[in-house]
Amino acid sequence: MSFTEAPSTREQPATKAASGGENNSSALNAEYQAEDTDIILRSSDGLDFKVHKWALMGSSKVFHGMLTVGNNEIGATIELMDEKIEHSRNIKSFLDLAYSKSMIKFALNGDDRNPSSDLIDFLLKYEATYPLLWLKAALKAFIAYNDIDPLDMFIVGPQLDSIDICIAAIRCESNIDWADGQVGIYCTCPLPRHGHLEFSG
Repeated sequence: MSFTEAPSTREQPATKAASGGENNSSALNAEYQAEDTDIILRSSDGLDFKVHKWALMGSSKVFHGMLTVGNNEIGATIELMDEKIEHSRNIKSFLDLAYSKSMIKFALNGDDRNPSSDLIDFLLKYEATYPLLWLKAALKAFIAYNDIDPLDMFIVGPQLDSIDICIAAIRCESNIDWADGQVGIYCTCPLPRHGHLEFSG
């Protein structure tokens, strides 16, 4: 991640050039191009998101610290480098949560059963307390009103350090017999803050 000062005359990134240059205009960042903003977040895949400093500072302890002691010039660019979690899809989801624009849409099925995992990693990295609470609420609603595989929730439950999500997954309708002792749960995500989750039926 790097902080770039706002140049005195800043050229706008070109849209996709005929020679195959990278496109800086996308449906993912279209909602975040307002001119009354004061910070630019640049995703690891090169999309610019124009945002308000107050939104970043209010939703992330890391951004709050960075913008308190770092460069405060209007139009400064924060370049995010981690290709795994700081790509444009996660930046949009983070900003949608920070601005309270919409609930996160989950599709935890099949080969793409856990697309929210890298978003959670992003929110944890930037200590985005309010977006994390909003994400947990959205996830509980998703569990309650959708036909899911409960075992998928044991991936994101420990990642969010949330016993409630795991309990909600057990309570949802499924064909799993939790009492037969045959259910094996293996999680490859990093351990939660407390190192493990403990709950009883």
